[in-house]
Amino acid sequence: MTMEEILHVNSIPALESELKNIHENQFKTVEDDELITLFLREMLVRVRIKQIEHILHS
Repeated sequence: MTMEEILHVNSIPALESELKNIHENQFKTVEDDELITLFLREMLVRVRIKQIEHILHS
């Protein structure tokens, strides 16, 4: 993975897009295991967004 790809994947718009995909999948999912996985992914994405915001404001 190049530095450009890493920066893109960790950009706030890309992460917000990932959150949108997670939320859409939550409505399609009926199994508990899948819901737990989606909630964990959402939490990780939100943490990454906060980390990036913290770095930008430092």
